[in-house]
Amino acid sequence: MMEDSGEKTAGDFSGVVTAAIVLPASLIVYHFGGADMAISTFLCLGMVVFAALLKWNLRKFVWFWIVLSIVTALQVPVILGVHWPAHWVHGVVLLPVCIVDLLILLGIIRLVEGVMLSKPLPAAEHE
Repeated sequence: MMEDSGEKTAGDFSGVVTAAIVLPASLIVYHFGGADMAISTFLCLGMVVFAALLKWNLRKFVWFWIVLSIVTALQVPVILGVHWPAHWVHGVVLLPVCIVDLLILLGIIRLVEGVMLSKPLPAAEHE
């Protein structure tokens, strides 16, 4: 039996946060661009937000937000270029695409993290 330490823990709401960020953008794109662009927007932005949530411990670094902005901008050609069919597409078809996108995003963040955090501190910060 678990002991109650009197400390409440919040549940993991990462899925709700992702949907709250991605869904409005997807609906706007659906209104102006159609269903195929809305699906691409939902997938691409969803993977960017999910990658940000996975690396949330880096949020205090400015370079993290710059990298997220750049990779989000690099997703625009994918959104404009990949046209999914307007009818229902099975999730098994979309899952590999999302996994590859997420792995690329996490790899880019990890690469920049390795470069940025391996720099020696300036002399003023050593004291």
